Amino acid sequence: EPAERGLSAFTLGSLGVRLAGPEDDAAIAALNHRTFVRELGQYADDGSGALEDKYHRKNSYLLCERRGELVGMVAVHDEAPFSVSSRLPGGQRVEDLSRRPLEVRLLSVRPDQRGGQVALALMYAVLRFCRENGHDDLWISGVSGQQALYRRLGFEALGPDVPQGEVAFAPMRLRLAHVSRAFMRVLNGVLERAPAEPPAQAWLPGPPRPSGPVLAALREPPLYHRDPAFLDAFLEVRAALADWTGGMEVAPFAGSGTTANDGLAALLARHPGTRGRRGLVLSNGEFGERLVRHAGAAGLEFDVLEAPWGRSWELGRVLARVEARPPGWIWGVHLETSTGALNPAGELAAALDRWSVPLVLDAVSALGAVPLPEGTWAASGVSGKAFGAVAGIAWVAARPEVAEAADRAGWPPGLDLPQQWRATEPCHTLPSPQLLTLRAALRERSWPASREAHLRRLVEVGRRVREGLREAGLEPLVPEAEASPVVTTFAVPGGESTEGFLARMRGAGHQLAGASRYLSERRWAQVATYGEVEDADLAALLRALG
Repeated sequence: EPAERGLSAFTLGSLGVRLAGPEDDAAIAALNHRTFVRELGQYADDGSGALEDKYHRKNSYLLCERRGELVGMVAVHDEAPFSVSSRLPGGQRVEDLSRRPLEVRLLSVRPDQRGGQVALALMYAVLRFCRENGHDDLWISGVSGQQALYRRLGFEALGPDVPQGEVAFAPMRLRLAHVSRAFMRVLNGVLERAPAEPPAQAWLPGPPRPSGPVLAALREPPLYHRDPAFLDAFLEVRAALADWTGGMEVAPFAGSGTTANDGLAALLARHPGTRGRRGLVLSNGEFGERLVRHAGAAGLEFDVLEAPWGRSWELGRVLARVEARPPGWIWGVHLETSTGALNPAGELAAALDRWSVPLVLDAVSALGAVPLPEGTWAASGVSGKAFGAVAGIAWVAARPEVAEAADRAGWPPGLDLPQQWRATEPCHTLPSPQLLTLRAALRERSWPASREAHLRRLVEVGRRVREGLREAGLEPLVPEAEASPVVTTFAVPGGESTEGFLARMRGAGHQLAGASRYLSERRWAQVATYGEVEDADLAALLRALG
């Protein structure tokens, strides 16, 4: 088996280039047969319509696709024996002439795609492969009649043409330290002139797909954050968020979900109702693990109760732990974005009344997609998730009695929650584009009828995504009863890498999530349905997955 080799997938205009996986073998063999049997006559036709290269097991194949269809490929390998050696004069061998050679074989472009960017995209891919895997020289068997072109690219012939079938080949080498300037000028010129790739439909946990009113708000001129129009928008947003959180006091500030959770940690450390008490952090995914880090960085004393990734909290186990040793507070993630698990925060909040234990929620991915449980002590949220606005505004919300009892001294200025809860204007600069898009998004969702329709729509779309994945043989990670309506995580098919799968899906016009390390290392990908999702787009996604 070949050693593990890598190539960072990339796009060039409407082309996507990636490293092949085992699931691509049939398409590679068919393209090889079309080129090297039917066109060049280099091999006899056995009638199978497929040609497997003699070095198939040690080859790495670099594939070029347009909208998910294979339009070109090239094979490379770096293990002796090298086929070029059979064409070198005097019994020489490639491995004797080069320290880290890479042999390039079987460059093949579908006939209807020749004369364009496919071949150059593959050449560029080969150079990237060399750089990413530490090779010094490229070796090819140059087709007779094309050698003038190869020389212009910097290749040198190391022997005469050697006939094979209906064509002849010459052994040629390109020293990567001497890649010709002419080649790089041509290549860079083509890359610069590549037409812009049509934007893929985004199915991401963030940014959400914006609606027309949100896009219109984003085009508004920037506002001074003391301008009366800005202050009107600020107060309207605070009132709408208070409504969404069941009447909580809301402290908005510039930042991300990470900033908001730093604010929650500071609240737990400073509030008279939780200060100095040993708490309990619930973790069942990447963002639960991040809460552990937030709590540790804030100097909190706490225990951790873990559940497996891909499952929601085990409510009975949590309550048994509380019964045995009631914590001073509990902090968990309402919707675990890494897996798509919706944790039973409402049931937990209701049960905790018995012990008067404050429940604090990271509601970054949940708020706006599922109701915030009644009885939540405090929660974090952001603009760029389920509300469908632009990222950049975060907030900490707390019950009015919690906000009123908070000590006012000893807070870092940027996270002075008591000051911000009481203020009637922003205490620090807020970006107006983010604020105005959040106001536009909240206006679409904040009337009772529109809110109900919004939440029902998210549930229906999420159900259709999970059904479509199952029909495609891609089982969602989270059991149906524990699934969130807006994020669905699943294992990529076969032995394919997450990166390769994402590149294929992008080539088909769909941008899925999976580039985060906690997903790619597990070979997971995600479909998220935040923001505006049209039925036609959803149908196209499910066809592509199928």
